[in-house]
Amino acid sequence: MLWRNGYLLQGGLILIAIGLFQLNTIARREIGQDSVPVRRVDRPKGYVLSKEPQHVDVLVVGAGHAGLSMAGRLQRARIPYVVLEKDVPGSSWARRYERLHLHTVRDISELPDMPLPDYFPEYLSKDQVAAYQRAYAELHNVRRHTEVYQTGAAFANQRVLVVGFGNSGSELALDLWEHDAKPTVLLRSAVHMVPRWVTRIVGHLFDLMHRIPPALHGDSGPLYKLIWGDVEQYNVTLKQSNMMLDFVTHHRAPVQDIGTMELIRRGDIAVLKSEVDRFAGAKTVVFKDGHCADFDAVLLATGYDYEHGPFARFLSENITTQLLDEHGVIHSGVECAVQPRLYFVGFDDYIGRLAEMNLETQFILGDLKAKHYVQ
Repeated sequence: MLWRNGYLLQGGLILIAIGLFQLNTIARREIGQDSVPVRRVDRPKGYVLSKEPQHVDVLVVGAGHAGLSMAGRLQRARIPYVVLEKDVPGSSWARRYERLHLHTVRDISELPDMPLPDYFPEYLSKDQVAAYQRAYAELHNVRRHTEVYQTGAAFANQRVLVVGFGNSGSELALDLWEHDAKPTVLLRSAVHMVPRWVTRIVGHLFDLMHRIPPALHGDSGPLYKLIWGDVEQYNVTLKQSNMMLDFVTHHRAPVQDIGTMELIRRGDIAVLKSEVDRFAGAKTVVFKDGHCADFDAVLLATGYDYEHGPFARFLSENITTQLLDEHGVIHSGVECAVQPRLYFVGFDDYIGRLAEMNLETQFILGDLKAKHYVQ
């Protein structure tokens, strides 16, 4: 019974990982180090950056981590390609809120054939990610073709409602408190949540964890009880289901706690469990459970809209309306079932999205060759 539910496997992996962690075989680096220059690498021998290629076999739309990862693999395979990007590579990271860091460890967050400098921290800051992507883009054929929020400093002494309690919502609430705001989080449904030290262990065991079928990880309720105790008294509801299975099926990453939960326990961050019904006047928010409260500002951290993503701007409606599966998400890393030769990268997420992107681009390159789409 224990094995079938996955608890024995889950517990064994945790004990092994904690043992490795205690023996310091997992290097700890300070989070939030200052940005440092990115080490450059030499271009392949005979490489020529063509500004106007006469023909390309592959068109990559977007120069984020997914697009750059694909470009790197195509370049190494010497397959003609071009990357279209409307902005400066790395700019989407540079514009994000100041305290943002990666939620995956550095070892599984690199782009192909360009290791991160040894002196980068375990969890890169958003500016370090941006600098790394810019340096990588310079070596590849890239063409120019909640992100408003920067810092909680502008909300000092204000009552702020953060709608959503994913990784962004959790960190925004923490950032607001650090800047003397009075944050309230709207937890609209139960969530998976783990401390950052758990994700550090899982990240370093990525090659092992990625090979374990999600169903074998077991339900997460007993683990959460052990880690968090009773959090219902703070209006926080944790899911009892299999975290990894939910991760794969619904593309919803667990909340990585970096201090928000402690502030909730202390009463520095309030948690509400309802939906917003309407706004009444300049500051009053009316909730669906009937109560109302006044806030000076409302921040939306409600996640990604798969149905109306950026791809909807250049794909026809008869394609976009067929992309979502029965769970309302898009699967990536394989050829699109409704449009031959079309591939998405970066929508699936098992252990870490950046790591998954690199695995997906590796598979796509092989698939392009196997189907003779490229030579």
